[in-house]
Amino acid sequence: MLEQAREALRRVLALIQAAGGTADDVVKLTVYICDMARRTDISTARREVFAEPLPCSTLIGVNALVSPDLLVEIDAIAILGSGGRQVADRRHGRT
Repeated sequence: MLEQAREALRRVLALIQAAGGTADDVVKLTVYICDMARRTDISTARREVFAEPLPCSTLIGVNALVSPDLLVEIDAIAILGSGGRQVADRRHGRT
């Protein structure tokens, strides 16, 4: 699952970068996984891609995804060009 999570995040970031954004613009992730026992793989992949503070995240366990080979699916919301999480930190007095 770790490799699939890494690949899913790479693809998400590629789309965001193609639109002119960066990883700092990601403010929310929704992650769907088929095996909750392996949820630490998701945490590992997120920490490899995103700097602190991490984007908000919801983890949802599902019975299956569209293909039996898929173990993880990730949706992302980004505020392009704003450095979304960094802007939120400055608003709350964090640097």
